[in-house]
Amino acid sequence: GRDQIPRLLEICARLSGQLTNLSELGRAIGRDHKTAGQYLSVLEQIYLVRAVQPWARNELSRLVKTPKLHFVDSGLLAALRGYSIARLRADRGLLGSLLESVVFSELLKAAAWSKEQVSIFHYRDKDQLEVDFVLENSAGQIIGIEV
Repeated sequence: GRDQIPRLLEICARLSGQLTNLSELGRAIGRDHKTAGQYLSVLEQIYLVRAVQPWARNELSRLVKTPKLHFVDSGLLAALRGYSIARLRADRGLLGSLLESVVFSELLKAAAWSKEQVSIFHYRDKDQLEVDFVLENSAGQIIGIEV
């Protein structure tokens, strides 16, 4: 019910910047993966979170890879995670993950007003080599951004 959406939002805050598994999300809120996916879709529709699809040269390969979840509002993310300035100064890992969310939000905004169509992806290969963001234009040109 209603209490599951706030719980899902808290879980999404913990998972921001990480690969998203709908089965795990569903278990955490006591629902199946299909329901978790529907709830996540609602959070995306109201611009709270965004699933960033994996980049692959072959578009069919993109369908079987796992998306990453990112918060659109880094302030809300920081509040849900209980971040303080002192905590961020003490833990560079927390600061890095928050900064990744800030960069994502700015890329999303820039892509929205860009004259050229730009899609935002993430990249991770079988050896766990990863790039935080891969921007691809309609001509198939790509740029990797590591935060």
